[in-house]
Amino acid sequence: IYSEGYYRDRGMVQDNPALEQASNWERLEWLPALQAGQKGLLLDVGCGIGSFLADAREAGWQIEGTEVSAWSVGIARDHFGVEIVQGSVEELLGTRWAPGTFDVVTCWHNIEHQRHPMRALKAMHALLKPGGRLVLRTPNAASFDQWWYGQAWVGWNDPGHFFFFGVAQLERYCTEAGLRVLHVDRGTTRALEALKGRARRAGWMVG
Repeated sequence: IYSEGYYRDRGMVQDNPALEQASNWERLEWLPALQAGQKGLLLDVGCGIGSFLADAREAGWQIEGTEVSAWSVGIARDHFGVEIVQGSVEELLGTRWAPGTFDVVTCWHNIEHQRHPMRALKAMHALLKPGGRLVLRTPNAASFDQWWYGQAWVGWNDPGHFFFFGVAQLERYCTEAGLRVLHVDRGTTRALEALKGRARRAGWMVG
């Protein structure tokens, strides 16, 4: 289902590059700070058209990405100059990348698309260096938005969503996969996330 129409119908391909970049820089704020001279290696799992990876590269990260959509792989290469490996993170563990390769693994709105999320989490954990960081975002099925919109909640209405996580369930999955949960953010709306991003940039809040 991951054709051009899927991405465009869900607003995942921005016609306004400035809007796409603003979203990516908000995501970059959740990554550990790169120290002077550090060559941090980042893997983005389910990286779509690769725009986040392009901005992460601009911010100083060495980048790698996985994506199952052949269309997205082509867009990433042709529009952003990002070479993405087509396939799942479980398939690529040990074949493309050895365990303990990455400083950071990001997984933006992808774990809910995994047919076997525990396998994916274990693979992401295995790919991290000791002390490495997984940064993961997914729709919160126990959120205020879900309660407010009910059956019309956007999380229910995506044909690519196989699993729906509340915070407690996701924490349990991460722990069982061998990860240690350091921080949970319960932002409920895109507007609230944008406000929190501006507050962090202004130094009014951390985390």
